[in-house]
Amino acid sequence: MDFRDISPVIQDVAKNYHYHKPPEFVIFVQDMIAKLLRLLKDFLDSLHFYVPAHDTRMVGNLLKFAWFALGAVGVAAVAYFAWRRLKQLKGIAQQAKRGQFASETLLDADAWRKQAEELAGQKEWKEACRALYFSLLKRLDEKGVVEFMPTRTNYEYWYALARHKPIAMPFREIANIVESSWFGNRNATTGDYEDCIKFLSQAQEEIERVHEAAKAARAVPV
Repeated sequence: MDFRDISPVIQDVAKNYHYHKPPEFVIFVQDMIAKLLRLLKDFLDSLHFYVPAHDTRMVGNLLKFAWFALGAVGVAAVAYFAWRRLKQLKGIAQQAKRGQFASETLLDADAWRKQAEELAGQKEWKEACRALYFSLLKRLDEKGVVEFMPTRTNYEYWYALARHKPIAMPFREIANIVESSWFGNRNATTGDYEDCIKFLSQAQEEIERVHEAAKAARAVPV
């Protein structure tokens, strides 16, 4: 009986085959899971429990489960931080509605800056940073850049400053420091206060530039 020589076909198939080595991380995880399974089997064998023979499908299923578990943890973390952020914004809005900022709206930017210096002298860093934050908000209002509104959230201020990036960036830095110390789980430090001073100075320089440019534009005859 004559057999057909299929070696040319095999060579042709082999020529077009490209082996893709799996990532080292996947190999490492598979190896670790296999070792854990062997250890678990040995332990159960010592207790006289029956465990089926090693099946590579089990490794694949465990890997799938691990990825699903990591994905679930990631989604839960994102949901938690989103919920925490919304809670912070809600707290700000509720404080404003209760009139907490009513008396504070009477202070101007310079008065807030002076209050910040007094608080810093008492090492009340959290309150001092907050005072600098309000000094910036009032300066934005006084120079006609963004109107001061006690019920406006930091996100709304950020959105209103979208066309003034050199102001928006230091504003965001100060707002982050104040939010993390007032609504987060950290205490403000002298370093936070110094950072707020630095960012406030940067913002004020740009506010003055925008204000002067607006004045010059109004002075140009039509």
